[in-house]
Amino acid sequence: MHDGKNGVPTQDATARYRQEQQTVIDEVTELLKLYDRINLGKDIPVADEPPR
Repeated sequence: MHDGKNGVPTQDATARYRQEQQTVIDEVTELLKLYDRINLGKDIPVADEPPR
């Protein structure tokens, strides 16, 4: 992926774009866990934790 106009690359944006997307995914995941804890009374395990 490149930043640019009309398909003309001005700078490689792949690493930056992927980091931004990972940050969004991480933040949304935390918000969903918070929602579940507050509204559903559930404690959702983190991905690397085994289910209880």
